[in-house]
Amino acid sequence: MFPRFAVPEMPVMDMNSDAMTCRTYDMSTLPRSVLQVTSEDSLKLTWFAEDRTPISTFEVKDQEIWGPCLVYFAPAKSTSKNKWFKIYEEAGTESQWCSQRVVSNKGSLVVPMNLDIPSGQYIFRAEVIGLNMAKVSNEDDASMGAQFFSNCGMLNYTSSGTQETMPAGVAFPGFYKYTDKKSLLVDPMKTKSKSYKPPGPPIVKKLPDAPPA
Repeated sequence: MFPRFAVPEMPVMDMNSDAMTCRTYDMSTLPRSVLQVTSEDSLKLTWFAEDRTPISTFEVKDQEIWGPCLVYFAPAKSTSKNKWFKIYEEAGTESQWCSQRVVSNKGSLVVPMNLDIPSGQYIFRAEVIGLNMAKVSNEDDASMGAQFFSNCGMLNYTSSGTQETMPAGVAFPGFYKYTDKKSLLVDPMKTKSKSYKPPGPPIVKKLPDAPPA
């Protein structure tokens, strides 16, 4: 599965903006095709530059972006604001942030789909967060703050599990806070990627025997 994500020249930085959901103010830019995914699959997410080639770097103002990768799901038919649940997060290793690993993998991130959730149609939200300027919040200084490179797609998910209840969700915008000193108001120069805790709720329960990432 190879959904493509165009990397905007400027990321979303206003955590209260509706663009926090899928980097758009509505869902009109969602891909028209719906991916078919099972719990035995992996989902390969690829961030593309404006010229349609895989990104060679995450940069804002010629500065390489350091930060985590996250993926959320939401039931496609849900009308609730609190519908987004986290299926994946990765901060990085001792020497490399997840954003840097995505670049080294030619813009790609592979996410196992062994999720213990009901079968059905979902919107997925993939996100890389840049922390380079996050030591000061965007609320206090419009030129500073965490940077959100996100976009969305749709898929039909077929689960091999028995879960019938939808996981509890959170809202975008709304859940991320400017005052989050553990995840979103940090200085990456003083924060080790391996010990950094990405923002958001806990990851949903996984099924055993995950496919290789």
